Amino acid sequence: MLPRVTLDKTSSKPYYVNSKGQIVYVSISLHAWWQFKKRYEKLMGAPPSTDAERLIISEFNSACQVTRLSKWLRRRKERHGDDTLYFKKGAFLFVVQDAVIVTIEIAVNGMRHLNKYWNKPAEPETKEMPNEENN
Repeated sequence: MLPRVTLDKTSSKPYYVNSKGQIVYVSISLHAWWQFKKRYEKLMGAPPSTDAERLIISEFNSACQVTRLSKWLRRRKERHGDDTLYFKKGAFLFVVQDAVIVTIEIAVNGMRHLNKYWNKPAEPETKEMPNEENN
């Protein structure tokens, strides 16, 4: 029988419990941190109100591992290796390889297009005053 693991949802490090019942601590790649900030702003319309790293940790620690993989995730797992794990919490999908969160994506149907780099948030138009020196 496996020892019982007590989970701490407020941990200062992201972690998950593997199939053997052991806690596995993961690190957050710089790419994942940056993508989370950009995609959070695209999805919510405003940047995270708290520290992005703390938000990632709290979301990841309460995320559930995706065990029933869709056709798209199975194909992706074949491409990126069997060590790839997927965790989902709300609108976000956390991709973990070798105990590192490598990226964080928007996983809501109808909103996945926001993961593309060319879908930037609209920048407000600024009209500059004509330079009087040139007139």
